[in-house]
Amino acid sequence: MRLMEEEQAAGLDTRSDYTAVSKIVRDSFQLSGIEVNDMVLENDGHITLYGILGHRPGVLAVSGTGSIVWGKAKGGASLRVGGWGHRISDDGSGYFIGLEALRHIFRSIDGQDPPSGIRQVVLETLQLSTTDDLLTWINGTAYSVEKVASITPSIFKLAHERDPAANGILQKAGQHLAHACITAIQKCHLDEDHFELIAVGSVLQKDALVLEAMLHAIKENYKDFTVRQLESEPIYCALLYGLRCLNGCNNDAMTRFIAPCFMVCDV
Repeated sequence: MRLMEEEQAAGLDTRSDYTAVSKIVRDSFQLSGIEVNDMVLENDGHITLYGILGHRPGVLAVSGTGSIVWGKAKGGASLRVGGWGHRISDDGSGYFIGLEALRHIFRSIDGQDPPSGIRQVVLETLQLSTTDDLLTWINGTAYSVEKVASITPSIFKLAHERDPAANGILQKAGQHLAHACITAIQKCHLDEDHFELIAVGSVLQKDALVLEAMLHAIKENYKDFTVRQLESEPIYCALLYGLRCLNGCNNDAMTRFIAPCFMVCDV
């Protein structure tokens, strides 16, 4: 088996991560009796970016539980913005939205923020009774990234009911994602021509509020771009990336293969 080494691991970010994952994958193939000539381990955002765009320039914005933005220049070089983990990054993600909701609750208790409906929906989502219960949960072992991110749908619902605090949190999430996209656009010099912006992940696809806020901020600086959203499962992008790496399809065939998997959004 020949391993095609890359700087970014599949869904991971460091050389030590890459070494650990490559060993797990090699061992799994050996135990399964599968012979592999070429294996590419890559960051999942990078896989999505190249799987969708191929040789075309563009930007990929991902916001689910976490977040990351990737940019791809005309010459094929790519770069990432954000996505360094929930403790220091992942701005605009589901975790970010949930955490902002938790912060708002205690800021409102202190009198720094006006009261809103956020406290009630957060307690209901987490199946807690009081603010004291919430504080105990935040500082206890039951706290998790996934649980905080699970607050996000309730914040969307509240924003649709015209709660100013909930709407403000979603606007802030969109602005953070836009700033990351604009950084990628600038560093990849994508403003010189038309480019594609791919919006992926539950925060950007299950509800339009954060997507609209993100696009509004980007449009203040850039106009000539097309927005697409993935309609197939993300694993589909790994298949596309593999075909591109192995030259498994010509450009015309790849275009026909990809087209049914996306919808174009009005910008």
